[in-house]
Amino acid sequence: MRPPPFHHKAAVAKFVSDKMQEYWDEEERVFMTEYAPYLPPYIKIRKPSAEQSAVYAAEQGDVTALTKLIAAGAPLAPATRTLINEFLERKRSLKTGKKGGAEKKSADERRAMNPVHNAAAEFPLIRNILRAAFPTQSRADIRMRAEELAATRNGARVGTLRIHLNLPKKHPKRVK
Repeated sequence: MRPPPFHHKAAVAKFVSDKMQEYWDEEERVFMTEYAPYLPPYIKIRKPSAEQSAVYAAEQGDVTALTKLIAAGAPLAPATRTLINEFLERKRSLKTGKKGGAEKKSADERRAMNPVHNAAAEFPLIRNILRAAFPTQSRADIRMRAEELAATRNGARVGTLRIHLNLPKKHPKRVK
């Protein structure tokens, strides 16, 4: 079989898939003819059932075999039904088959978890108070002092607060 032109992505993917299947079929044939007769009798070689293969493929992100089993009305194990429910309830990704991560936290929850957010919110107020109270001090000195005060008031580290304050305004880690 001749390989397709390289710029045809789908054709190349199918070609590679077919070649891999040929390779695995040949490996299985060689194993069964050359090695299996010499295995001890207590080792049984079992091929996975259609349901087991479909579940494995679904956990890897390919749900086509699982949908064929459902359409055929095959009796399914409770674990397989649970897997199907996870897909239906969107607890698992249809693309990857993996369970989703934690839900995104609200700004209030992030503030409660991380004192830097509260310190960052207090920083402008503290800076303005210091500017009004100490007009002869340089802006850099006032900023450093405001950072220290905001961090210590909220139990955050000064370095972490400084990094947070230097993030761009629309950065995803900045809490509005």
